[in-house]
Amino acid sequence: DDEKEDDSEDKDEEEDDKKEEDDPSEEDLDLIGKRSGIVPGAGALKAGKNLNDMDKWRDLLQAKKKEYEARHQRHAPRYHASAGGPRARARPGFRDGIVVDTPVGGGVTPVMKAYTPGTAEYNEKRKELIDRINKANRKGSFHLRPAKLDETAEVSVKDLPYHVEPKKPGFVRKQVEKLPGIKKMFTMPSAEALILDASLSFVKSVESAIYMRPRPMKEEEKEILANWLDLMSVSLPQEWGLHVVIDKMKANIDDITTSNSNFNNFVKLMNERPLPRQKWSKSCDSRNSGAGFTCGLWKLMHIMSIGIAEHRGGLNLVEARLVPTDTRTFSPAEAADVVRNYIDTFFSCVSCREHFVQVYDDCEYRRCVRLTEDETKASPDDWKQLALWLWEVHNAVNIRVLHQAAESKQKMRQIKTLLDLGGAEVSKQDEIVAIFPTIDLCLACLKEGGTWDENSVFAFLEKNYWELPDSNERLLNFDRSGGQDATGGGIIWIMILLAAALIYTLRRHLPNQSGIKALKMPASLKGVSNKLGDAIGGKKHKV
Repeated sequence: DDEKEDDSEDKDEEEDDKKEEDDPSEEDLDLIGKRSGIVPGAGALKAGKNLNDMDKWRDLLQAKKKEYEARHQRHAPRYHASAGGPRARARPGFRDGIVVDTPVGGGVTPVMKAYTPGTAEYNEKRKELIDRINKANRKGSFHLRPAKLDETAEVSVKDLPYHVEPKKPGFVRKQVEKLPGIKKMFTMPSAEALILDASLSFVKSVESAIYMRPRPMKEEEKEILANWLDLMSVSLPQEWGLHVVIDKMKANIDDITTSNSNFNNFVKLMNERPLPRQKWSKSCDSRNSGAGFTCGLWKLMHIMSIGIAEHRGGLNLVEARLVPTDTRTFSPAEAADVVRNYIDTFFSCVSCREHFVQVYDDCEYRRCVRLTEDETKASPDDWKQLALWLWEVHNAVNIRVLHQAAESKQKMRQIKTLLDLGGAEVSKQDEIVAIFPTIDLCLACLKEGGTWDENSVFAFLEKNYWELPDSNERLLNFDRSGGQDATGGGIIWIMILLAAALIYTLRRHLPNQSGIKALKMPASLKGVSNKLGDAIGGKKHKV
């Protein structure tokens, strides 16, 4: 018995020694960072045991949160976590009205459940998918109309008779949008702007990659581009019209990479299925050169990172038979590798590229302890880590740009920059202004001590960068050739154009004393419609 106890103690000691060997030391982590390797057992649990770089502002954020809560205490009943909650102050790039003010727990989210086969949420979403397919089929020719699908029918993404994509403005709307004082009324819905900006930046990034290489690509470059296309295929919302473009690129990968006419072939391919719009939304576009592309690319990568969690790297799509069984899937670590290699190979901004690659290769923001390579054993929280890592990287870039602006101000003696810094020094207070989400958009993202609640941060990212397709009914396009604004050529647009032109002309030419000068241009398209309704039907509306 004594010998058995001794053997048992020796075995326990060996297991303890083995565990210590499995847990890397600080020196090991430094070495792993240089090799861009992933720590064994990486995931949400290991990430939680390491210091969050975003918590270095905790004292300032704690004070700011207390100040915010005290200022809004009388309005406390208005604040809750839902898309239908209070409308926060608008901020470029974020969807209106999306507020997360109640802490969110870990594990699988309701939206993630809706993409997980076997759950009640998935069954409900699938029923809505079948309904949309039947609705699209009813719009087809009677003789070519497919039979009505039941809830048990198998559905393939490539066979969808509709897509979700931005609407192509009609001729009349294009003319109305050009009128001074009128174009401000036409604010694109945030969900539509999200799809537009991400889709346009995706196409422009591939276009740039091919244009900068007039010669046939090397095999390694072709593989990196193919990996990028595979990643987009399984991570972007499956009902997006952009998948038609991605599928065309994948089917013609040799023509656009290894031919002597790479770019011409790419242009020809895109002319077959052009995007509905060729300009970024107002939330992305600005006077700064390249701002629209960069803004849209960040949106694209955030959507991709959320999609990796929603689709479990593509496993959910395969299990649901929405894609072929041989479709390539990605672990969080593999997806991050694809992004790193694509940016390193094809991103044209040298300083941006070098900074991102250095951050990645040095395992900054806990990359090597949080992104797992094992997609079969990854927990819901493990799948969230790519989105959270990218969130930290994006904030680091925002602050880096802030410091660069301050340095530029000192060198060029500029009077104004993005912020009134008063000098070249950027304070911690200035830095937290550049961090997203802000407190008014996500109060729950900050704990009482000023540290970040990552579960709530993921909920915020999910609400802003991912949306269930059924909430995009207005963006459904039942014509594969490209979405046309259904109201683009209607008589109502002609009436709006004439009324707006008449009011603008009268206000400009009549004396100040004239009553017509008191007319104010409506602040929105709804205001124009209501004014026309008042004039025609004698009704009164509140704008």
